[in-house]
Amino acid sequence: MEGGKCPERGRQGPRFAGRVQAGPPPLLKKSRARMTHDNRPDPVAQAILELLQAHQGRTRAVTVRQLQQRLLASSRRIRRAIQQLVMTERMPIASSVHPPYGFYLITSESEARECLHQYASRLRELSRRARILNAVVKERFGIDVQQEFGFDAPAR
Repeated sequence: MEGGKCPERGRQGPRFAGRVQAGPPPLLKKSRARMTHDNRPDPVAQAILELLQAHQGRTRAVTVRQLQQRLLASSRRIRRAIQQLVMTERMPIASSVHPPYGFYLITSESEARECLHQYASRLRELSRRARILNAVVKERFGIDVQQEFGFDAPAR
């Protein structure tokens, strides 16, 4: 078969053909990383981490579509793996909502600030939408879940 050796199955396969290898990839910590059924770090997260070594800085962002084509994984699976890398492995991965779009490894204070500013903006919009939906539910069904879910509570 054409392509690189498949690390998941130990055989050749097109799934991993053409993967970028810029130096030795950092390994996921086995103690905290999501494990596969045979107790190995998640191969999609590991592959994303390897690919992101070539996408350091906002100007070198890689799109979800490009990651899908390289990894043959769904956008949902890719986003979940990136979430794992940030939250569990504490990797400084950002996403850009302005051109060039995509994910990248944060390399500067300005990139970190831009990413965190975007997160704060998303949180405000989601909170606003939750408050509006709560008002609609209260009007139509007579229930108020705002206090139950703390929509009006300050962020922690």
